[in-house]
Amino acid sequence: MTPHLGRGTSYESWGKQLEVPLPLFDTVCRWENIRQLRTPRALEELRSIRSGAQSRERVDRLYRVVTEDLGLALLSAVEEAKCRLSNESTTDILFAPPGARGMGIEQELSEAELQQIIGDETDQVIACLEEALQTAGVADEQVDVCFMTGGSSQVQMLRDYFDARFGREAVQQGDAFVSVASGLLHEAVLQAERIG
Repeated sequence: MTPHLGRGTSYESWGKQLEVPLPLFDTVCRWENIRQLRTPRALEELRSIRSGAQSRERVDRLYRVVTEDLGLALLSAVEEAKCRLSNESTTDILFAPPGARGMGIEQELSEAELQQIIGDETDQVIACLEEALQTAGVADEQVDVCFMTGGSSQVQMLRDYFDARFGREAVQQGDAFVSVASGLLHEAVLQAERIG
């Protein structure tokens, strides 16, 4: 999606052609960080990039995602496509926020492309699992139930890995998002009890 927001394009600044900074796209792709782009300094940088942009339409989309607070809608469109890939080999990412004229983006995404994009994160999940089992001294055959939750639990590549490792009958799934929220709420209550 980020090429639709100006990734890989350049802009002119003080007579030089510079690439639109990649950290902008890392920030816009993480819901917990996207608000950082709304600081006065970040907005000034975005305006500067936008004014000298080689591909003004694409960079303008990035600017509008930030200034019109459309980041969550964009990330939700991507998340919905990821979930659809649990049952389909190809889907479209559809971003068309109501009332945001000229912001529509439609991009095809295949399961293979998703695996390539999230390969590093998938490796990190597997490494974390390895460390947890090793630290606990638990062998794979000692795992009776493995409960997968959160958005990543919808990724077919991870589901296949866990099925192969622990056996399909041991791998359980709940509501991917409600269970995460419930866990966060439970942790907040425990933290509040410790403080108060």
